[in-house]
Amino acid sequence: MSDYCAPEMYTALSRRLSAALENAGVTEEIVMARRNSYLMIETSLDICSNLRKRKRILFHFGSQSEGTTTPGLRSDIDILGCDLRTHVMRDWSQWKPKRKNVKMFKDKDLPPQQYLIQAVRQDSPEPETESKGKYVLFKNSILLVGSESRRKKCLNIMFTKFGRTHTSGPSTSFSDEVDLVYALGVKDLVPEIQQWIQRHRPGNWPPQALLEECKTCMNFLVPVGHADSDTNHVEWRLSPNLIERKLMFSLNLTQIKCCVLLKIMKNSLFNSIVNGGITSFHCKTIVLYTIERIPVHLWQEQNLAFLLIQCLHTMQRWIKYGICPHYIIKGVNLFDGKLRRTKCKILHTYILSLIENKLQGLKQIDIDNIGMALSEQTIESIQHLNCILTNGIQNKLEFDRVGRQQNDVWRCLLEVVENKSFTNASKNLNKILRKCIQYYLNGTVSERTIAEQLFIWLMSFHVSMQASMIIQNQCHLNKCVILFKQSLSTDVTSNRLKLASFLVSTGYLQSALIVLCDIQQRLNAKPIKVCCPCGNRNLSDTLLETFTRYSVGKCSSNENHMALCVRFLKYEAFCVPPALLLEMNRTGIEAEYSKLDRIQTDWDRHVSVDADVFMYYLKYLTYGGLGDIRKQLSALEGLTECIQNHTEELYHLETAYNLLGHCVEMTGHCLELTGLLEKAASVYLMSLQSKPRNNAANWHIRRLCGNTQYT
Repeated sequence: MSDYCAPEMYTALSRRLSAALENAGVTEEIVMARRNSYLMIETSLDICSNLRKRKRILFHFGSQSEGTTTPGLRSDIDILGCDLRTHVMRDWSQWKPKRKNVKMFKDKDLPPQQYLIQAVRQDSPEPETESKGKYVLFKNSILLVGSESRRKKCLNIMFTKFGRTHTSGPSTSFSDEVDLVYALGVKDLVPEIQQWIQRHRPGNWPPQALLEECKTCMNFLVPVGHADSDTNHVEWRLSPNLIERKLMFSLNLTQIKCCVLLKIMKNSLFNSIVNGGITSFHCKTIVLYTIERIPVHLWQEQNLAFLLIQCLHTMQRWIKYGICPHYIIKGVNLFDGKLRRTKCKILHTYILSLIENKLQGLKQIDIDNIGMALSEQTIESIQHLNCILTNGIQNKLEFDRVGRQQNDVWRCLLEVVENKSFTNASKNLNKILRKCIQYYLNGTVSERTIAEQLFIWLMSFHVSMQASMIIQNQCHLNKCVILFKQSLSTDVTSNRLKLASFLVSTGYLQSALIVLCDIQQRLNAKPIKVCCPCGNRNLSDTLLETFTRYSVGKCSSNENHMALCVRFLKYEAFCVPPALLLEMNRTGIEAEYSKLDRIQTDWDRHVSVDADVFMYYLKYLTYGGLGDIRKQLSALEGLTECIQNHTEELYHLETAYNLLGHCVEMTGHCLELTGLLEKAASVYLMSLQSKPRNNAANWHIRRLCGNTQYT
């Protein structure tokens, strides 16, 4: 036991390291905020998939969802999509009728962790014998589902949808910031997991209760083969991601800090030697094995430096022999295909020098100012930015969560109402609203929370849709105002602006003015962060500094700090000002559609506008309708300043320019100033410069020029 007594000489360094990490956001509060945020996103995705009748489930794994990251690490978002349509069985007795069945099995020549997937007939529990051009023949008798062909199919789908792809290992994604992996789920307890649960351990970790929970976790088959295998094009890798997440969620803060420190050292120190040969997964594996070896009572903050050295001893030993064992699956070497022997020798020597020099090399780390913090004289000087950073990280997590959820809500809406009559769209929308109520009544705590939010967001569209129909049928309008009031809590502005737009469209200008003044007071009362439900991003959304200025994350049920862009679908057309309707049919050049990315054309013939831009535009229309020229021109000035001062932050710049051009044009007609009409044309041209294709500015320029065809 004396071997594990941390020397007093490490205590001071431990406290400084701990303070430096907390200043980089590795605190209990932030770790839990990251986990809760991504678990909420998972729940939202799951519910929206069910509402859309999608047979898949998405999981968030890796550093972001585990809370083992910092802003300086710039960790990717790791998403695993599990196909629920395919039933994976281990023996023929598990065959299910009316399902797509496949059978997993191991061949004697396969590397550890790798499996083959046999094609199975859909009408009986027998092997498939007809290739049909989509299976791979194995050993002259067995038809297999190919892993490489499945990855290529995913790539084609990704390219069709987004117009771009990014690959990394088994990941096929649309961005280098997101790793998206396709997988099949395995619900049975496979031998590799059973063997891990039963193996002898030197300490008391993981506890037996946690191991029992791991027995029930789904595992995954990922379409990727072993790098050195001759049959890697048909191999599927067994991945116990949910077990790994349970293990990481069970760690205390000191263990989390050890893991984060190793990742920071990997990026800042080790990569210069092995150029990516050490990965975040290696760091996590090192920590898990070290936790198993070191007594639980030593994992405390004052021992952090000593514990980090123990992790480095584990790493040094593995690098010496060129073997990094998988923590769960026996026989897997995680260094295969990653590290060369010559690089191992250099890295081994470097790690030995780090240990011998009592971690003085950590002062060279530039990520998250760790090295600078370790060189400071007092711990207090390290901690001075912690509160600001904590607020910023929490705000950004909330911003990303709301943005993801909103994007899912609108895609769900598109599927249930697009290309439907008003009656059928309304019926479909009522169905998914009832499903949200069922989730709220019968779901888990997180499902109830998400279902309530989804219900309010979906109901807000339903209200606007009904209001549009009431206007069209010239029915009584008081009912609409009551309905709108029930949906105002989605965010600070979007549904209030829809209410104001409805009032302007129906001629209730004094009432519209009251709503608009209330919106402006809300926007001016405190910093508000705008979020685009289309999934659009601007540069400020990627900068953590942006979110230290807003109070996005600290919301109660009665206080909201998020402003969403305003979106109208065609069913809300009678609630939309006429000029904005042109945004629903943006171009007269149909050939342009073929040049657009799928992600862009998903929102075609719908209109979105930034909240503050729409507020000033509605104010301009309202004051114009009331005959108050002075205040109308003041609203025009406010709209102009809004666009000029926030050009880089607007999500729908082309629409903002089009509304500004329309205001300038109307002012020119009202005051009979031809110079303003020329200025309006120049504003429309600025809109075309910001977005050359699929832009309503085409219509405006034609109209100003008096042309019937755009040239």
